[in-house]
Amino acid sequence: MARGSRRSLLRLAPCLLLFASLPVGTASAVDGVVEINQSCATQTGCFSGDTPGYPVTIDASAGRSYRLTGDLVVPTNVVGIWIQVRGVTIDMNGFSLSSSACANLDCSGGGASTGNGIMAASPSSQTPADGITVHGGTIVGMWRGLALSTQSRVYDMTIRSSTGQGILVGESSVVRDVVVEDGNSLGIQAASGTRIENSVVDGNASHGIWIGSGIVSGCTATHNGTNGILAEGSVLRGNTVHSNLVGIDADSSSILVENHVSQNAEDGIVMGGGLAQGNTVTDNLHAGIRFSQPSSSAPASILDNVVTRNGFSGIDLRGGGGRSLVRGNNASLNAGYGLRLDDPNAPDAIYQDNLMHDNGSGTVTGGVNRGGNSCRNLVGAVTDCP
Repeated sequence: MARGSRRSLLRLAPCLLLFASLPVGTASAVDGVVEINQSCATQTGCFSGDTPGYPVTIDASAGRSYRLTGDLVVPTNVVGIWIQVRGVTIDMNGFSLSSSACANLDCSGGGASTGNGIMAASPSSQTPADGITVHGGTIVGMWRGLALSTQSRVYDMTIRSSTGQGILVGESSVVRDVVVEDGNSLGIQAASGTRIENSVVDGNASHGIWIGSGIVSGCTATHNGTNGILAEGSVLRGNTVHSNLVGIDADSSSILVENHVSQNAEDGIVMGGGLAQGNTVTDNLHAGIRFSQPSSSAPASILDNVVTRNGFSGIDLRGGGGRSLVRGNNASLNAGYGLRLDDPNAPDAIYQDNLMHDNGSGTVTGGVNRGGNSCRNLVGAVTDCP
């Protein structure tokens, strides 16, 4: 062998020894991103801090950026990935994490596991596992698809057939461009300060979205077993909400703007005060917009909405909505009254500049007429509004 060839082999020897020492199945790091796959998860542990078998445990000793390089199939009732430190990112890279009970990612009828898909929880309360990012994959048939802490980021995910919440996030998180469907409980549950954007919640047994003091915009909530969206002190803008039990249920400090709410089995919008402006509320089997809070609640402002073809009254404020302002609405073609404002427990609402045409029970009952209203009965005669 030539002397130069021997020198080259000597230089390569340390590298050859390093690779020879790696256990079979251990994932490697590419561009600083550590890989996770089924082989390393079950056979060797994927990196330092992890041991063979699920859950894949991330304690940041191998870094804070991880990428799936294959699908993960998790034994029933076991956590898939357990993140124990803050600031970790998991790129699912188009792959899936699923319960072993779900053949071919089909877990019809809800999840079969009591283990979370990806969970962020520190073993020590002194080091919270917050600021987690998960994106780009599918989770099927787990207890909660994602169970994350505060300041989490979730995007481009599909969560299907969860037993519990599809996505659970803590305060000040962002959830966008996700699909959560066919779960046995909630679709998305989010703590205060969270933004949920451009997402779909469909066919979940309980609420599609439950949010406290956050923002929901551009979302679609359909075929959920309770409320399409349940909101506490939140802003709901530009959402499409149909074919749920109730469309939107919002408390006294929520703001509802430019939502499309239709074909729900009970009320379109239930509110306890706050603002409803520019919404289209049609073809719901009960009331279009209904006030349902004690009379001590803050009055509502119901402005510039189209509320038509609902099975009861268009706008019904008898449940404590006295002292509210009802202005600029089109409340027509409803089976009950256009406006039902006779609150027995508080001063009647003020109504102004509304259109109430061709409602089954009549134009308006109760309320204080401040002018500019247009009333027409079912036989086509224009009449004075009471």
